Amino acid sequence: ARYGNGKVAAIGDSSPCDDGTGNTNATLYNGYTADAAGNHQKLLMNITIWLATAGVSSSVETVSNEEPGITIFPNPTHNETYISTNHELTDVSLTVFGIDGKEVFSKTIPKLSATEPFALALSKGFYFVKVANSSFQKTTKLFVY
Repeated sequence: ARYGNGKVAAIGDSSPCDDGTGNTNATLYNGYTADAAGNHQKLLMNITIWLATAGVSSSVETVSNEEPGITIFPNPTHNETYISTNHELTDVSLTVFGIDGKEVFSKTIPKLSATEPFALALSKGFYFVKVANSSFQKTTKLFVY
């Protein structure tokens, strides 16, 4: 809503409050993403963008939580590992870092649309795997045994 020269946003939760009775049918959603179908996250992001946007427009671009799902498997691994995605990604950089932050492996994947193998010649230990392109970045842990 608008009030004077500013913007006002309110959000409420339709879940019943805990009145101390221990009613097992009462569900109280108390998280950013752990709510009914992840809707709090999208709603709060859209409210934040709308409040931060200058001008009198009453609409903003809708924020979607449909980021590409990236999976590195098997984890733990020994030497051959796979990267898998549920979206088609282009110009993907795959970088592995040791726990000291030093880059130990790097590969560029021009087009990633399903599962791509990559061989690792790494010592035993923990690593961080960063998968990124111009619009997406994800870092995950990897254990080599």
